[in-house]
Amino acid sequence: MLLVVLLACIITPFLIWGEQFERLFDLHGTRRWMESFGPFAWLGGHGVQKVAVADGFTMVAWPTKPRHARVVVLGLDSATAK
Repeated sequence: MLLVVLLACIITPFLIWGEQFERLFDLHGTRRWMESFGPFAWLGGHGVQKVAVADGFTMVAWPTKPRHARVVVLGLDSATAK
């Protein structure tokens, strides 16, 4: 039951505002959004830069052990294919 509630909470905003999300997250929508800030558009760019730097920092601060993936496509295993 909890899973159904969580999925409903995640999916409902996309059902209501999905088209608006799609317009906002494409390249032209993002550009229009940034231009709507007028002279403060640099602030939006600066915020995006801070998020990118924070993401890079978390990779350094909490490193994870690299894992090797085993790829199987159409029954062909990458480990045994030569």
